[in-house]
Amino acid sequence: DKKGDTMIIILDTCVLYRDLAWKSTPFCLLEDFLSKSTSFLCIPGIVKDEISVKYKEKYIETHDKYAKAHRELEKLFLSGEVSTLNVEETFLADPEAYYRVFLESKLRNLYCIDFEYPATDHKTTVLRALKRMKPFDRTGKVGYRDYVLWQSVLELALQNPSETVVFISENTQDFCEKENTDSLAQELQRDMDAMNIDHNHILFYPALSKFVDVKLKPLLENYDSIANEDIIRGMENDNSSFYVQVNEATCNSLLCKNIDGINIEIDAFCINIIICSIYDDIDSISIDEVSIIDQDRLLITGTSGFVSDIEFDVLKKDVLGLKKIYFTVDVNNIDPRSEYVHAYSQIWIRFDFDAVYDTKNGTLISIDFNDL
Repeated sequence: DKKGDTMIIILDTCVLYRDLAWKSTPFCLLEDFLSKSTSFLCIPGIVKDEISVKYKEKYIETHDKYAKAHRELEKLFLSGEVSTLNVEETFLADPEAYYRVFLESKLRNLYCIDFEYPATDHKTTVLRALKRMKPFDRTGKVGYRDYVLWQSVLELALQNPSETVVFISENTQDFCEKENTDSLAQELQRDMDAMNIDHNHILFYPALSKFVDVKLKPLLENYDSIANEDIIRGMENDNSSFYVQVNEATCNSLLCKNIDGINIEIDAFCINIIICSIYDDIDSISIDEVSIIDQDRLLITGTSGFVSDIEFDVLKKDVLGLKKIYFTVDVNNIDPRSEYVHAYSQIWIRFDFDAVYDTKNGTLISIDFNDL
């Protein structure tokens, strides 16, 4: 279930340009957050067009450098060897369209709001530039695309009065005051006042990484904690599946096994400790934490325990000094030549476990026992 208060997260071109392939940690965490929350991503039309053109420019610049370097490198193959990567293999006929397809595909797989261009008239834009008001620069000649983006932010805020609009841009020179790059410029805040938009309705962040650290990481930790609790509750109500399989795996792994080194709380030196029988109990299993490995697999850590019959050897010199409630000595099979006697007892064994569980098929894939 998707959780939390809804945000509309708007990314500027400079944010996308920093990671054109969306592979950095901030982008991965943003996608993770969008999949778990009720929030939406918005890439306005002005940003889609601008980033596609910038990708084309970056591609042409980089490909030209690569082609030149490739030609220089070929001259160094003195015997005429053929290099492993041909320049033609990296050629894109239409890099702008190529990136646009990538971007649209990315957005289709996320929860997004589609917004093309704001309904801003030319006269308002020209007057804004003539007054040298932000996001135009002090000459009034630079800032047209920034102004169109800012108008997009304002329109989205008006269209979505119940959602918090988060505007993320690294262009603090045009959207912020020089002395405070964490808040919108006073001129932009006056735009909000003129439209009766509360200042808390539009939040500004100067970098995606900062938004992720300040806002998303705490929310993701909370969502994951809630998700873990939901998973645990669901598994606790399904005694026929995970819990039974853990008990079966416990018996198969530990029954009739030698467990030398276990800390048995009796004041004697015991060796050759064998688990003879296990009285398993589903209620003794406790799930501590659940981590999602992928769509179908969970990593589950927990604790469990059981009552067990054990047999072991104990030093003869310790037998008389110990209370009989600790164990029973096998008096019929005492070897006079050995310093040990064979004994029996019933103990409680506790352990931690790490299990991999297939939720799709309801099967326990593996389990490891720790701290027996």
